[in-house]
Amino acid sequence: LWRAALASTAVKTAFTTPLAGSFFASLGLSALVILLLPRQFHMTVVENRTRGEIRRARWLFPIYLVAINLFVVPIAAAGLIRLGPQFDADLYVLALPLSSGADLLGLVAFIGGLSAATAMVIVASVALAIMISNDLVLPVLLKRRGRRPGNPGDETRLILNVRRSAILTIVFFGYVYYRFAGDGSG
Repeated sequence: LWRAALASTAVKTAFTTPLAGSFFASLGLSALVILLLPRQFHMTVVENRTRGEIRRARWLFPIYLVAINLFVVPIAAAGLIRLGPQFDADLYVLALPLSSGADLLGLVAFIGGLSAATAMVIVASVALAIMISNDLVLPVLLKRRGRRPGNPGDETRLILNVRRSAILTIVFFGYVYYRFAGDGSG
């Protein structure tokens, strides 16, 4: 693969872009993702409850990011060599095994991608639901109820119902957006 990648003009063209302003802009946005994307914020900040977990996440999270990206360059090079630059690069992980006759590996790649996408939707929906319930809905509901200082009461069921409703609403509006956005969106 290495020799074929070095000999391929498509691979050379794809991987020899200069470090221009767009690279640094992408790098800066990627660094801010931890604070800006709800799922990243939830997994990085909310799920780490103790100082030990935060210390561990501080070195383990960058290692995880490097580890999951180790195979990106070889898969991209193999896709460019075997399938050509006109093929959709997002489908290389599925198309490479299928073009080689490894249907079982293609099925495993599909199931892995499906589970990763499902996990991203779940984590993002839960993170947004927590944000919506804690910052928007619950303050209004608790003010309307006129809470008395001496009788706090148990609001667990209310919180769960608000969060579950928020999850269903988020997923519903995501589906509505998907249906109305057309074929050109993702």
